[in-house]
Parts: sequence; C-alpha cells; structure tokens
Amino acid sequence: MTTGPADQAAPCEITLPGGTKAVVTESGGRETARPADASAAAVVGVNAGGHQLLLPARAMASLTSGAVDPSAYDTTALAESQCGLAAPAGPTAAASDASYRLGRLTINTLGDDGSPATQVVLLTNLDHQTVARPFVVTFGGTARMAVPEGHYAAMIFRFESATSYRFVIDPNFTVGDGTAITLDLRTATVTARPPTTPRPSVLESSSVGIAAGDGAGTTASSGDWFDLFNLSSTPVTYAFNPSRPTRHGHLAINPAYEFTSPADAASPYQYHVVEPFDHVPAAFPTTVDPASLATVTRTYATPGTDRQVLSANTAAARWDGGSGLFGLHGLSQVTLGTSRTEYFTGGRDLLWLTILDGTTPGYDETTTSPRTYTPGAHTTENFFSGAQHPGVRLGSAGTAVVCAACSATGQLQFNIYPFNDNTPGSSAGLDTVPAGQSDSSSLQLLRNGTRIATADSGPLLTTVTVPGGRARYQLVENVDRAITTLPLSPSSRTTWTFTADPGHGKPVPANWSCVDGSSSCSPLPLLFAYYDTDSSPTNSLTAGPHTLHLDVDHQERSVAPAVNGAAVSLSYDDGATWIPAATSGGNGRFSARFTAPATGGDGYVAIRVSAWDGAGNRIDQTVTRAYQEQETSQ
Repeated sequence: MTTGPADQAAPCEITLPGGTKAVVTESGGRETARPADASAAAVVGVNAGGHQLLLPARAMASLTSGAVDPSAYDTTALAESQCGLAAPAGPTAAASDASYRLGRLTINTLGDDGSPATQVVLLTNLDHQTVARPFVVTFGGTARMAVPEGHYAAMIFRFESATSYRFVIDPNFTVGDGTAITLDLRTATVTARPPTTPRPSVLESSSVGIAAGDGAGTTASSGDWFDLFNLSSTPVTYAFNPSRPTRHGHLAINPAYEFTSPADAASPYQYHVVEPFDHVPAAFPTTVDPASLATVTRTYATPGTDRQVLSANTAAARWDGGSGLFGLHGLSQVTLGTSRTEYFTGGRDLLWLTILDGTTPGYDETTTSPRTYTPGAHTTENFFSGAQHPGVRLGSAGTAVVCAACSATGQLQFNIYPFNDNTPGSSAGLDTVPAGQSDSSSLQLLRNGTRIATADSGPLLTTVTVPGGRARYQLVENVDRAITTLPLSPSSRTTWTFTADPGHGKPVPANWSCVDGSSSCSPLPLLFAYYDTDSSPTNSLTAGPHTLHLDVDHQERSVAPAVNGAAVSLSYDDGATWIPAATSGGNGRFSARFTAPATGGDGYVAIRVSAWDGAGNRIDQTVTRAYQEQETSQ
C-alpha cells in the first residue's frame, strides 16, 4: 500500500516576506495559494512554470530593480519544504516528447513617456503552456531570450497606487526566429471599476483574474496566469489596453467584485460579480444586469458553535477552471449558524468554486467542486449541514478531478476525503487542532472476506496493491475528530462493498487523472450518500416528527445498476440502541420518517444509513452525534 503524506491534502499556512500569510492547498499534485486573512494588503498571484508566486502588489516594482528575489515568494516551493506538500506534476508526456525549434524573441517595454522602461513581463505559450510559461524582467526596457517557436501571449503590470493598476497585454503573437514585440504602458486606456448593483450594497473587496493558455486544463501550469486581489473596500480602478479575441489558444480577463448588504438591511445578502471577457472590450460594464444573476439561498450551519469564517468565492472561464485551479477572488466573512441570499454572475461557461476557510483550528477547509449558475435561477445551498462524513470531489461540470475510486492492473486507487457536509462535491481534509492533536482517519481493505491491507491514514490519495481477478471488496474507513469544542459528528464509520476486476474497465475521461497521475485507471461502483433533515442552522432537531432526505449516487463514470434499496436508523443514546426509520423511495432518492423524543437520551442524535444497488454494491455508514436535540416542539 502506498499513501500520500499524512498532511498532503491539509491546508499549509506559510509566511511570506513582509509578514503576509498565505494558505496553500494541494490536490492530485496541483497546488493553489491565497491570502490567509482579510487584513492583508493588495496581493498579486503569478502562475509561472508550474509554480505559484504570491506577493504584495507593491513588491512587483522591487522585482524590476533586482532588490527582491522572486523565489522568496514561491508558495509552491515553500509549501513543499515546510509542509511536505507534493511537488507539482511535471509537463505531460505530450509536452515532454514534442519536438520544437527555438526562436529568438525580443520584448521591448515602454513607460509613461514612451521611453524604454524596466518591467516584469509574463509570457505564456498558447499552443502548450507547459512548454514555456516564464516571467522575465526587461532591464533597461529590453529582454532577449530563446523560446520554443509558436503562438504566445505577453503581459506587463504596473502598480500605480493602492487604488489604481495598469495592464498591457499582447494576447496573440507568433514567435519565429527574430520576433520582436513592444508593450507600451500608454496604451492602457480602457478602465474597469466597481459597477452599481441592483440592490444597495457596500464594496467588500475586488480583484482581477487574467488567464491565457492552451485550454488543456490538466497540468500544474494550468489555472489563472495572473491574479490581483485587493482586500480593501476602497474602490479600485484597473486600466487595460483594448484588444481583440485571440486567434490561437484562450484568453480570459475577469474583473471581480464582492459586495455585501448595508448594515441596516432587513436580512443579509451578498453579490459575487464577475465580468468575464475573452478580450479587452471598448468599455467595461458600469452596472450589474439583474438578468445576469442567479439567486442562491445559502445556509451556513455550524457543528456546534457560531463564529465567523472566511468564504472565498471565485470564478473562472470553463476552459481555464476545468483544471480545478482557481485564482484569488471574492473573500468575505460569514457567520456560521446563519443564512443569507447570495447573487452570482451566471452562465454555462463560467465556473464557480467556494472555499470555506480552514485555517481556524477545528474547521477543515471545505472546498466545493466547480459548478455553474443559471441566470435567473433560484437555488438553495447548505454548508456544514447534518452529519459530517467522508465525501469526494466531482468532475460533473467537465472539470479535472482525481478519480475518487478507481482500479488499475494490480491496484485499487482511492481519493476519498474524510469529511463532506452532504453537498455533493464538497469535501475537506483532516484538521490540525491545538496542542498538536490531529483528526485521524484509518482504513481496512478486505478481499472476498479476507483482510489484505490496513493503514493509519485514510483512503485519500491512496494506492493498494491487490491480486488479479474479479473479487468482492470491502473498504472500511474510520474518522475521528480530535477537537472537543465541536460536539457534533465527532466520528464516522463507513464500509463500501463493491466488486472489482482490476485492469479491466473503461478508462477515466481525458481530463481526469488517477491517483498515480496516469489516466489508465477505471472508475469503481462505490456508493456515496448525502442526507439531511429539517434541522436548524445549529444542526438542532426539535422533539417531534421529521423527514430525512437521502440521495445516493455511484462514483462518477462507473457502470452499475440503479440504487434500489436503503435503510435508515437513529440512536438517541450514543448508539446503544437503534430505532429504524420508515424509509421509502428508489432509484437513489429516498426519504425516512422518524420522531425525535421529547425527553430522555443523551441530547444527541446518531444516524446509520445503508444503501445498495442491484449488483450488491452498497454503503453502510454510521455518524455519531450528527444532530443535537431540542426538547420543545416548534
């Protein structure tokens, strides 16, 4: 058996020069970095050569003078050395094996008066961004280099003040031998500034994400090319040079804004606004079109305490966000145990990702799978609601994902996260709590009833060597929280029963990857359950009748018959006795009716869920203290 480091999927907090703190997360060999709190100054993120730099916007000027070593801001390298996160995957075989010719490229940069000026230049290959994605400095206004011939984009960035920035982009030029381009700051004449929202609101933060690349979206060099994140509520102006859509590769320019409701609003609301363009338009919008927005009622439940956490909502063009890597956008505060209305810019080609900050002890960093919102639609979303139990990332929006449960020749591979809050695709890793304690997760694997593997770490980025041939397997995971100040969902036990014939089956889609980084594995028919009832935002149940809604789905892309049976039981004495609930439904959608007692018990409700399909694949899951009881009926 092989597993990733114990903390491989846990958030890594690092301190950058000047005291700025950043959080780096890793999934499947791809890392993302963002500011750790809302008190940081304006921050720039740069994705270059598979590494991500995060530095104060003011430091960009120091790079041009040579006073700052860019490696000091390399969050990828720092996370690898300080937290043991895996190094990003290298270029794909297609990139490594491709034959290409080098061409001589000269980049000239001009300042405000038209004279040569030293600038930091970002460069990316639009044919295959893993071949070349460096940043260079034009000392004295000129840089000469040799790069693979092909189609490119280049950009310079100018920090004018804390409220004003300029960008000059050449979105599409061809490098042969002896190519020269000029980037002139005087051409940045199109401004983007915070638009007016349909309802009164207060600007909370703003950002701009710029992406350019081949659109492959599956390598460490994927994701936003450049991000500027202003955590201040002061309005900021971004100026760009006008451009046309690219002829080769892709370009995305996304000014983004976070607005919150005024303090005297009757009920809280939030705007997550992005202005997505594939080029710099003649003018950016000055108002938000109500018809472009989706309305989402979000409840942020709490596993036992009401406190504020950071909510990061970030968007990317589908071709860019398909990598699963998103830039620095949309940071706001949210209080657990509350609900609010949130408005998102909608569109089928715009992917959204939400991260609920996990740097506070006891709160794992919960990340949703990328999703789309339909303009004009009204939906609901819940976080931390109900029983917390293992879950997986989803690739249903067409995004890159590491297969949650797959087989390959002589192997079973798993990428199951220890926590999910009953929202399909939301997941969180283990958390480190005070006094050096940590949550724990362990696994057992049985083949035809015989135990063949055990581990003190759970099935997250885990590979198990197994004999060949078709067999019946059981994967057992136990998860225990160490922190005692969070009384709900302190432990779970999940058993997945499934049939596998390693080395046989349809391979994963092209934009998926196996745990070992290849694409030669096949999805397994593991079942995953999502369930919740009409509890309060504090996950409390009143005495009296309730209905639990249970949705059960197979691992994505697996081949299996419909889920045709389920059973639910509840315990009010920490599992000493179990009371079956009246369960009905089919085809993966069930409901279970139960009555919470008015008195007695230990004050908590434990849940046991089972579900199965016509081929005998099943899930059996128990979560202790999933809810807390209230003694009076509503």
